[in-house]
Amino acid sequence: MFSVSFTGPWILNDTSFNLAAARACLSADGRGAGWVRTERMKLLTVTLSAVFLLAGCQTALQAESSPRATTGEQLWVAARVVGGKQCELPRYTPPDTRQLLEQAGVTVFETAVEHLAVCSACGCPDYAAIHRALINQADLDKALQLGFKPGHAPPALS
Repeated sequence: MFSVSFTGPWILNDTSFNLAAARACLSADGRGAGWVRTERMKLLTVTLSAVFLLAGCQTALQAESSPRATTGEQLWVAARVVGGKQCELPRYTPPDTRQLLEQAGVTVFETAVEHLAVCSACGCPDYAAIHRALINQADLDKALQLGFKPGHAPPALS
């Protein structure tokens, strides 16, 4: 018989082992194999939690084409669009930014929609986003009348 006595993250009531059992239970550093499994599970749990947290906070950006830098006669405008209420019908349909601006006589070169996070409870907004458009600078007054304000180019698409 071989007797082993050690402390660790677990307590053993019987510290008498035969030599084969002691070799099977102890890792190279003297801690049991159970400790290695526990540490691996902790690492896996932390890693998966971080991945899910980051995936849940991701915002989506939809663009008609990739944004380009503004030139002397082009200007980005933006409007925050919030609408509808969760748990209520009919569901909110967001406006088509290009169509809205073009109907008002604005020349539109590009559009992009940056979705914003909303709470997930009844009564919370059903939709929230920043609608951006690259327009002809001469049409700025028409865009301002629709609620758009001069803004910046949308974040890079990823």
